[in-house]
Amino acid sequence: MGQPIVELLRNKAVDTTNQLALDQMLTLKQVITGEEPSIATFELPISYDSLKQVGLAFLLVDAVNNEPTIPGAGAYQECDRATNGDCLLEWNITFEPPGAHRLQAELFIQGQKSKSDYQKYYGSVLPFYSSNVCQFDNDVFDSHGAILQAKVFDPNTSYSIELRSTDGKHIKTIVGKTTTGNIQELWDLTDDKGSIVTNLQVDAVFHITNSISGVAILTLSRSAGR
Repeated sequence: MGQPIVELLRNKAVDTTNQLALDQMLTLKQVITGEEPSIATFELPISYDSLKQVGLAFLLVDAVNNEPTIPGAGAYQECDRATNGDCLLEWNITFEPPGAHRLQAELFIQGQKSKSDYQKYYGSVLPFYSSNVCQFDNDVFDSHGAILQAKVFDPNTSYSIELRSTDGKHIKTIVGKTTTGNIQELWDLTDDKGSIVTNLQVDAVFHITNSISGVAILTLSRSAGR
């Protein structure tokens, strides 16, 4: 588009005097949003509106030489617009194992000639420690029912799963205990009274109790077919 990438992506409402270089634009800065510990959010000083026209920004999780080492790592993430116009990378860490992680920003710029004409740029590695006590697994949820799956890191764990509508109304509570560290519960789409639930957008609120976490609460939001 006839401009250097740094000029094209510069958030001119914020970056008025420092004139950030590209490696500075790709430096992750964690910001606190109130969605912790389930969601970790990182800001990039890149114009969200400009980036939407030419490419995408991603959060690489546990990559080596800019390539992911674990399939699906960092899969549950979004890039949104910050109030100042920067890019916010929001990462749902409840699908990742706890412990130390390596994070990097990845910038994908689409070329003008063809789909195969593109460039990628990478930021420096940011160490990050996740203390999540429950790792959600790929669940099954469709118009026939749901299988709610998770992994905990104390094999002797008690739990309850409260199913709620997205506006907070109680639907049903499932109570259980695991001695293997694996949680797997089948929900037949009925509420506590046995009536079929027709609104298939729900929050599954996991209450986890064990010797490691004490009591922890994590929310899994799902819609049928997603």
